[in-house]
Order: sequence, then C-alpha cells, then structure tokens
Amino acid sequence: MLPQALKEAGYSTAIVGKWHLGCYQRAYVPTSRGFDHQYGHYSGPLTISHTSGWGFDWHRDDHVCRDKGYSTHLIAREAERLLREQPADKPFFLYVPFNAVHAPHEVPEKYCAPYAGLPEPRRTYAGMVAAMDEAIGGIWPPSMNAASAPIR
Repeated sequence: MLPQALKEAGYSTAIVGKWHLGCYQRAYVPTSRGFDHQYGHYSGPLTISHTSGWGFDWHRDDHVCRDKGYSTHLIAREAERLLREQPADKPFFLYVPFNAVHAPHEVPEKYCAPYAGLPEPRRTYAGMVAAMDEAIGGIWPPSMNAASAPIR
C-alpha cells in the first residue's frame, strides 16, 4: 500500500479521518498498513456521537479514543496539529479522508443557518459541505495556519 512504500522511502505517515478499509483483524487496521499515526474512524456512516453500525467508532493509533466533537472539526484539528509538529527535515505523508458528506447527514446547526431557504435534506447536506470547506481551509496551507486557533 502507498503508506507502506512511503514509509520505506523514509516518510512519516499519518491518516486522519475515515479508514473504511477493514478493521476486523489487526492486520487490516491503519497502523498495520504503513501508517505511523491514525486518528478517526473505521466505518463509513458515523453519527455525531461517533457511533456506527457496530457501536462506538473513534480511534487514535488504533485504540478507542473518547474525544468529543463534530468529526469534521476533530479531523481538521488533528491534521493541523500534525502539520505544526512535523519536523521540517522529515518527509511527511498526511492522508485526510473526511467523513463529510457521508451519511448519516448531520451537522451543527450553525452550518445549516445560511441555507435556511433550502429544503431538507439539501439544507443539511449544504451545511456539511460548508463545515468541511472551513475545515480544509484551516488545514492548508500550514504556513498561514501556525498561529491560528483550532476549529471549534
């Protein structure tokens, strides 16, 4: 897999977000597939409370993590942290697969407010896209981000 090849080439590797490539055996989790660091969830659909079809689904380095918050914000904050802390002289591969805008369609209300004129479920979907757009803007470019406050 790509992270394994990059690791062999001297890169630090991290995945922050949705894995969705298997977790039923240890051999399938991100840190067994070349990632030095993992933060996020294993399933596709994820509720605001971080549950999926099989229960609670939020992990850090393949261990249950009880961080609270909207997954889009948590993913962005972790990606920002990794970019800030990554040594400048070490190549780094960061994979950031957001859960947005995957079902179930849920988003904090403040992101839906600008789209009050849209019918549901389009209003919520637009809010999810707006939250993800804000999160991506907070991650990149990191040089403009070093002193910024984390997304809340």
